[in-house]
Amino acid sequence: MAYELNKNYYMVSHAGSGKCLNVFGSEQVSNNRNVCLWTKDSTNAQNWLIKSFKAGYKIVTALNQNYALNYYWSAGNGEPGNCDIYLESGNDKDSCILLEPVNATDNIYRIRLKNYDLYLTANGSSDNSDVRWDKKASSGNAQQWKLVDFFGSAPSTESATLTMPSGRICNWNQFYTPINNLTGGEGCTITAVLDVLNFFGPSSYTINDIRGAWVNGQGVNWNYNWPNVTITHPSTSFANTSYAAICEQINLGVPVLLNLGPGNSGNYHMVMCYGYRNGGKSISDFLVMDPAGSGNGQYGVQRTLLEAANYSTNGKGIATVRFTSRKA
Repeated sequence: MAYELNKNYYMVSHAGSGKCLNVFGSEQVSNNRNVCLWTKDSTNAQNWLIKSFKAGYKIVTALNQNYALNYYWSAGNGEPGNCDIYLESGNDKDSCILLEPVNATDNIYRIRLKNYDLYLTANGSSDNSDVRWDKKASSGNAQQWKLVDFFGSAPSTESATLTMPSGRICNWNQFYTPINNLTGGEGCTITAVLDVLNFFGPSSYTINDIRGAWVNGQGVNWNYNWPNVTITHPSTSFANTSYAAICEQINLGVPVLLNLGPGNSGNYHMVMCYGYRNGGKSISDFLVMDPAGSGNGQYGVQRTLLEAANYSTNGKGIATVRFTSRKA
């Protein structure tokens, strides 16, 4: 299939087998902010759109669509020159691109600067590898980029449910006395994180193992060094098209942290999603471990996402999403 304008894409290096094109930093934008490679996550630092302007096509970041991929060179025409982002307005010469198909059926392209004979090049294959504009390579796939739907494709199955590991609690109750003593009953986020830690293991974790992640009055310190698991930070604002992305993660065998709430202000509530049914087309199709259990027992409640929303946030839907993965 051919690429589409104004569609959200991951741009995956090495013909789709490598890391994703990524704006360096904590989802910040500024002129000459570096572009690098990074492991696929759900942040808008990896969310790109191809847009048409009067001067031609440009690749802009979903962090702020006023910023586009840019060719940076300090003196003369650098070969290679660095790839960064820059305000696209008034910067047509260094930001207009052409997409040359390598395998259009699989959405694999070379990305060439329109005004220079230079190609977007992955200068490595590990996290934080630099990305450059370089002359066309005669071999290899470092200049081949696969465009992948950022919000995921339709699930390959109608339903999927993760099996929880034996011997570990993956459904803690935020009102359980040791947790309540730490958080005052407001600890749904740290409790859902505790569920995720026990899913990935290998140890059986309790609140005592992650007490240092709790920030009194502010919730969880997302920069905490979580054992065995990576949790995306910052989270990605939700759109209905992300239902498929959640299903995709469940199909890959990993849970997803979902923050329920109004999307702007008011009460929020975090749950761990572990499955879906009916193709994952609506909020009622997702299955969650809900930390809002009854009483002060050790276990939370298994609910549908709709039931969790009705119980905790007056029916409000998903506000943000955090993907999880096992640390290498």
